[in-house]
Amino acid sequence: MIIRRMRVRRFRRLADETLEFGPGLNVVRGRNDAGKSTLHLAFSAALYPIRPSEARSLSPWGRDDGPGEITLEFEAGGRRYTLHKDFASRKVCLTDGRRPVDNAKEVERQIGAWLGFPTLALFRATAHIGQWELAQVQKEKDAIGTRLSAIMTGGDEDAARVLRLLDERIRKMELGLRRPSGAPGPLKRDEERLRYLTAEAQRLASEVAAIEQAAADRTKIAERVAQLEQQVQEDAALVQANRELLELDRRVEAQRRRVTELRELTERIDAAARDLEAASRDPALELPDVAPDALETVRTAALRAELLRREVAAASAEAIRPAPAQATTRGTRAAWVPAGLAAAAGLASAALLVDRHTGLGLGVMLAAVLLGALAIAMRSRARAAAVQAELATARRAEEAERVEARRRDAAQAEDALRRHLQALGAGSVEDVAERQQRLTAARRRRETARAVLESLVGARTRAAIADEYQRAVLDLAAAEARRDSPDLALRRLDAASFQRLAGEAERRRQELERRRAALHTLDGRLSGRSPHEELARVEEELADVRARYARAERQVRVLTLTRDVLAEARGQTIVPGRAMLEERASEYVRRLSGGAYTRISVDEQTLAPRVWVGPPKEWADVSAKEIGSGGVDQCYLALRLGLVELLCEGQCPPLFLDDPLLAYDEDRQAAAMDFLTDLARRHQIFLFTCRTAYDARADHLTVLDQPAAVPAP
Repeated sequence: MIIRRMRVRRFRRLADETLEFGPGLNVVRGRNDAGKSTLHLAFSAALYPIRPSEARSLSPWGRDDGPGEITLEFEAGGRRYTLHKDFASRKVCLTDGRRPVDNAKEVERQIGAWLGFPTLALFRATAHIGQWELAQVQKEKDAIGTRLSAIMTGGDEDAARVLRLLDERIRKMELGLRRPSGAPGPLKRDEERLRYLTAEAQRLASEVAAIEQAAADRTKIAERVAQLEQQVQEDAALVQANRELLELDRRVEAQRRRVTELRELTERIDAAARDLEAASRDPALELPDVAPDALETVRTAALRAELLRREVAAASAEAIRPAPAQATTRGTRAAWVPAGLAAAAGLASAALLVDRHTGLGLGVMLAAVLLGALAIAMRSRARAAAVQAELATARRAEEAERVEARRRDAAQAEDALRRHLQALGAGSVEDVAERQQRLTAARRRRETARAVLESLVGARTRAAIADEYQRAVLDLAAAEARRDSPDLALRRLDAASFQRLAGEAERRRQELERRRAALHTLDGRLSGRSPHEELARVEEELADVRARYARAERQVRVLTLTRDVLAEARGQTIVPGRAMLEERASEYVRRLSGGAYTRISVDEQTLAPRVWVGPPKEWADVSAKEIGSGGVDQCYLALRLGLVELLCEGQCPPLFLDDPLLAYDEDRQAAAMDFLTDLARRHQIFLFTCRTAYDARADHLTVLDQPAAVPAP
């Protein structure tokens, strides 16, 4: 197959690109994020079907209108074809200009025949080499082994498919044995059924044994029930008798307390009646009753008479004092002495001044002035004293009149008090108060005795209380007679014995209930459906399931043995294919590494490569990276290219390499480019890179993000 043209629209990074290609080495160069990896992915998406989830991831960046479409023009079998794939509508069309094919399965089959890879997994594991994905060959080891087996045997039988079918059949039969499953396989179902039936058979066998044992023990249980019934009746009678005795003891005690209470009540009533009778015979009750207002009137009159007597006595004592008239006269007379002296001193001072005795005359004059002032002052005091004396005389006259009026009022008050006392028949206020106090105390004693009697009797009479007392005495005698009767007295137990009897009686009663329930259950079980028939049915089904389970186990063992034999035979059939792969890969790794590595061997189960490195290690594990990263890439690239030669059966599919030479040094890079240039004579090679070092080796150079492809120099 030779790809000539490719148009990509709305595919991730690529909005609308049309690219031209040719036979040989096609170098697709572009800067980072120019779309090289997107274009590398676009080839596999155009040639093989992809899952819908993967198709949704192919939408243009920054847009949500869904993935676009790819148109691929190529030559195959001497004819030119156009392949168009619309990812949004999931439509595909292959045409050679005459008859279009739009059946996806048919298009896939035809593309796979031209490429030599029937599935996308094989294509991506060999010819479609992504950056840092050279070890993809080990992930698809089963598909590669199947393809090698079909090629080596030359037949149409797909051994790997048969192995998968055998594994699937064994897995379905063993489903649920190793881990829980919602839909277990026949082995698990039969195992669970066996477990259930075994448990059911054991249960039914236990029931049969229990029924047989119950039938054998029924007579013993019935005898025990009869014995327990008799004991329970006796226990009940004895417990009832002791409970009746306890009730009678309580009643006797209560009646005794009642008799005592009624006797004491009768005695208190009699004492209260005697007290009331004695209080009613008190002579003080015969005294005349003094009204409260009359007693208050007498007390008020006595108090008024006493107050008036005291006022008259005080006024009389004041009237006895002497009048101050003589003192006043003496004061008036005494005032003439300094006046005369002042006049004499004045005359003497005048004489001295006339005689020109000025100093002495002034002194005598000053003494005359002082004596004159003293005489004037004494005269004024005497006049004031005379006025006061006159006023005092007037007041004494008024006071004498008042005293006389008080004497008249006191006499009237005394007369009124005598009249009130005569009306009450008493000699003094104290007699009235003492008589009224005796009367009140007698009345209070009588009322208190009456209240005590009424509180004791209540609404009843003394005779009714006496009758009640007699009835209580009779009830007490009856209760004591019943309690002391021989049929009860002989059954009396002390507290500890009664407690022990109650516990034993309850245990026997519970045992009787259990025995009765057991007897009832046994009667129902013996009279109902026998489990013997069900046990026979379960044992029959158990035998059938065991036989079916044994057949299923034998079938699984046969299938397992068949799978192991077929896998061993398949491994033997691909031995020649592995030898051819190791030979071809060894040749390619010598050229890619410039002779640094010469031999490669692969594991027949995992296709894990090993490379010869010489003594002392001899073989190095490539998958464990026991050599440098450049050597690892070279070994995997050689292995994948060798698989392309073996798996394609004469076809020369295009090779798509997304810069697999990044880890190579300059010498190995040059050796690898020499090898790819030679390989490009048989295969169309697409080398995606960001380096310009490969431009000189290109048969056709395409530079992304430029208007058109640049022809090779």
